[in-house]
Parts: sequence; structure tokens; C-alpha cells
Amino acid sequence: MKYWKINLAESKVSNEVDVKKYTSMNKDIESVIDLINNEIDWGDMYSINDCYQRFKDGCFCFVLYENSKPIGIQWLYDLRPNVYCFNIFISKSRNNLYGISQLFFDTMHNMLYKEGYESLMAYCDDWNEKMWYRATKTKGFQPITIHTFNDMIGAAKKKTYF
Repeated sequence: MKYWKINLAESKVSNEVDVKKYTSMNKDIESVIDLINNEIDWGDMYSINDCYQRFKDGCFCFVLYENSKPIGIQWLYDLRPNVYCFNIFISKSRNNLYGISQLFFDTMHNMLYKEGYESLMAYCDDWNEKMWYRATKTKGFQPITIHTFNDMIGAAKKKTYF
């Protein structure tokens, strides 16, 4: 596993992508889940019912839109002053807007900073070089140890979907 945190104060505003925050279930989230299931075969994929439980547990998500169509999602959990992010997905069927994933990250990070969060923390499996590369190119990136990660995430690590 590879662990990191992002200093959200270093995030920048991007008006090039459409991103919305959600704290409850809706059709756009269901649409993104359908996209995930159509594009990747992931044995640990979460369900619509899992999404309802995530919201009930205090999670929230950001959805990325392209031409008013939902094409991406990022799940987060509030650990103020930090926020833990997990299960990011951006559809392969998107148009070729160069750097859309980085613009998605930058926009989310700036929105989180404006909400008072200081750091975002995350991890990826060792095989996920694409995610690791994207994280290292993000403003405010800092690799951290598993011990630092566990200290930052605290009691939230008891959630089964983390």
C-alpha cells in the first residue's frame, strides 16, 4: 500500500470541470455506479445499498459531470480537520479533455479547503501506479507512513468499506 496526504491550502480553483457535492443518494450517483460496473470488473464493488449506508454513516461524495452527464465519483469521510478519500472513479468514456482527472482533484480539493478542511488523506494498492502517479502530481502532495495514516484516520478505520 502507498499512503499520502494533500495539504488542501495549496489547492487551486478550476472552472473547467463541473463537480457537485452530495450528502444523500440520487440518480446521478446510481448512474456512476452503473458506469463503474460496466467498465471494470471489481469483486469488491459497492452497491446502491452500500451507498445509502455510507451516507447514513456520515460519508459524502463528489460527482464529476461532463456535458451534464455524471462520469466520475469520489467518496469522502469527515475527520476534521482532515478528510479521508476513497473509491475514486472516472469513466473511460469521457471526452478527451486533457487532464480531466487532475482538474477533478483540484476542484474537489479547493471545495474541501473552502469548507475548512486542512488535509486530505488516502491510500492506494501498490499495483495502482496510475492513482499513485496522479496523487504525486497534485499540489500539496506528501507521502506518509501507514502509522501516520492510521493516526490521522483514528476510529474511522473501523468502517468496513475503508
